[in-house]
Amino acid sequence: MLGGCSTRVFFDSGSAALGVRGEVSLRRFATIYRGEFFPTPSKMYVAIEGHTDSAGNDDQNLRLSMARARSVRGSLLQEGMSADRLVAMGCGSKRPMVGGPVNPDEPQNRNVLVKGELGGVNERASCKMVN
Repeated sequence: MLGGCSTRVFFDSGSAALGVRGEVSLRRFATIYRGEFFPTPSKMYVAIEGHTDSAGNDDQNLRLSMARARSVRGSLLQEGMSADRLVAMGCGSKRPMVGGPVNPDEPQNRNVLVKGELGGVNERASCKMVN
């Protein structure tokens, strides 16, 4: 991550719909990304990691996390970001952001992490790339 260019978008349980706060956050991210990194766009990529809590089964959670990542990717495309620089993936409930094995159902795990990365984005363990 460079220059603190990252954001997190939160979702309601079982939903991949972006709320107003998510749209505003992504608009701000796109503005910062273009402003800070536009001179070197060929070196900058954006990793979009969808996550869920542990409610539901693993397959449902992976599909939901991929749908969340798609929603965020679509919003960033609408903000004028380049499709070839956006790398979206769903991680399901396998990589909780908070809580870990003690409390993996934390609402904070229902999110998509969006961050700028230099040189490309590698697929994360336990995650599946989104088309």
